[in-house]
Amino acid sequence: MFQRLGLIGRLAQRNLTRRGSKGYDWYYKQLAKDEEARKIQEAKKSLKKLPPLFRAKKRPQVYLEFTQGEEKLGRVSLELAADILPVTCSNFMDICKNKIKGLTYEGTIVHRVVNKSYICGGDVVNNDGTGGCSTYDAPTFEDEGFAIQHHEGIISMNNFGVHTNHSQFFITARDLYHLDGRNVAFGQVLEGMELIHKMSTALCVDERPVSPIRISACGVLCELEK
Repeated sequence: MFQRLGLIGRLAQRNLTRRGSKGYDWYYKQLAKDEEARKIQEAKKSLKKLPPLFRAKKRPQVYLEFTQGEEKLGRVSLELAADILPVTCSNFMDICKNKIKGLTYEGTIVHRVVNKSYICGGDVVNNDGTGGCSTYDAPTFEDEGFAIQHHEGIISMNNFGVHTNHSQFFITARDLYHLDGRNVAFGQVLEGMELIHKMSTALCVDERPVSPIRISACGVLCELEK
């Protein structure tokens, strides 16, 4: 019986020999503890798999269309958590609509790709990752909150430090929980996740795509429910 149970089995066999039934009880108590620990770990993992933006209320949706060279890659549709982070979402939507300052995501490049992790874009000023602006009076605005975790398929604000949100954003290609509390996540991908995965594996030099990936069009699919 104990030959197939590894170290715990051998220890239990030794206890049985030395202490009789006491060792027998110890073995099964240890198995019970291990099983309980396993169930706790599984429960924690299952929590991470829950929809990050579970809700009943309808939220605004936007889209970004991408090209690489002459190739049309497709469209990514995004849902924005405007009921949780109205300031951040409004900033992103206004830039998508080219509403303020004549600046828009259309024509800008994906200036950074971290392999199989995320793609970053949104520099509407310098178009190289060094600039950005907001649709408010100041060029940047404060961190509005960190209620949403960085699951796979999350859109989040890129920043230059604490309270320096602007037009730049990134979309995750996998879970990146180490960014929770550092970057303001404000929406999730509804359609086009396969495109995010494809772009996140683009051939790059110093995390810059060799063949430029560009946002060819952007806009709002539906406004915030009143």
